[in-house]
Amino acid sequence: MSRSIVLQPRPAGADVRIRLPMLWRGIRAVEMWLARRQGWQELSLLDDRMLKDVGITHEQVFQRFREPFWRA
Repeated sequence: MSRSIVLQPRPAGADVRIRLPMLWRGIRAVEMWLARRQGWQELSLLDDRMLKDVGITHEQVFQRFREPFWRA
């Protein structure tokens, strides 16, 4: 007995429903990267005494600040 498969065309909006969540995840990732970078930029403005209160050094701040945003 043989089986035959009939291919049905996908509805026009099917690709959009699949790609939209991936797009939103990408947008959220970029937003998160930018927020992290802004946080490290703000830390770079603090003096040694304030950074000591936070528990980090200027070297750690500048090391993280120089890293590409996707690694931070």
